[in-house]
Amino acid sequence: MGSSTINAVERTLRLIEGLSQNPNGKGIVQLAGETNLPPSTVHRALQTLFKAGYVTQEKASGHYRLTTKLLEVSRQGVVNRTLRQAALAPLSNLRDATHESAHLAILDSGSVVTVESFMSTERNIIECRVGERLPVHCNSVGKCLLAFLGEASLNRVLGEIELTRYTPQTICTLTGLKSELETVRLRGYALDWDEYETGIRCVAAPVRDPFNSVVAAVGISGPSSRITEKVLPNLTTCVVAAADTISQALRGGETDASSKKDA
Repeated sequence: MGSSTINAVERTLRLIEGLSQNPNGKGIVQLAGETNLPPSTVHRALQTLFKAGYVTQEKASGHYRLTTKLLEVSRQGVVNRTLRQAALAPLSNLRDATHESAHLAILDSGSVVTVESFMSTERNIIECRVGERLPVHCNSVGKCLLAFLGEASLNRVLGEIELTRYTPQTICTLTGLKSELETVRLRGYALDWDEYETGIRCVAAPVRDPFNSVVAAVGISGPSSRITEKVLPNLTTCVVAAADTISQALRGGETDASSKKDA
């Protein structure tokens, strides 16, 4: 990184700090005086921040002020650092309770990415490999993550993906998928009943951060010979409980479900 780039970053950080001191915003001349920068330099930096969504400009006064994007980025960084650690014990306990592979997944660029996984100890297992990327519309963790997005974010993701058919059970229409997502929101968990691969079924529930936003999903995957309608109520109870335990850990509560068992 060259010195000019470093200087530009430093100037931008000075402007952000200056704007943070007044929630109502500041004008270019005021910022230039406070930061000892030429007004033209301030204007260029503010335009860059504006295009990236970090500042907005008031129409009446022309003043610039910070948006909530810095808070969102900061919040996501904190959550990502603690998410996997908070999930380790609950995922292990979920695998032991259900005897199926348990995994944690996040939404990334219109796909589902597995970030932590515990393999089933049964003979016939379904592998969920860390780093594996799957289509978002036809598995339980993906549908769980889609269901709790805001409307604008959901429409943006749906506009970027293809609703590819993988099995006869795959939902391949926007109308059908949105109806399914509404069902997920109402019951609090999602199912994949042979939708991505025939003979494989999955159950997932949302993980929420301290701001009550869904940041991940916990799921189990297993063969359809074991994940049946008969055992589904018990499985969903276990999955939802694991997701709630991780959510509580992200809020600063108990992180090891096993300690509750031993209490």
